[in-house]
Amino acid sequence: MPRVYLSQKQRDDAALEKMKATVVDGLVINKALRRMTNASIAESVRINDKTIGRIINGGDPQLTITQVLRLIQFAGFRLER
Repeated sequence: MPRVYLSQKQRDDAALEKMKATVVDGLVINKALRRMTNASIAESVRINDKTIGRIINGGDPQLTITQVLRLIQFAGFRLER
């Protein structure tokens, strides 16, 4: 199999997509464990319920940093330095 060399931008984009998928997985898992709807998640993280659906389905909505941090917390992660 031939080797493929990625540019730094391609590596960075791939790393971001991997992080995004991890957060979405955590969101879906916590949604199931807590038996919550998109509307109840939206209420707890203060985001529109349609936006939660878009995120779960792979969309890329515009969010504030505060909304992103709330989503990360809900998904069961914490940021460390």
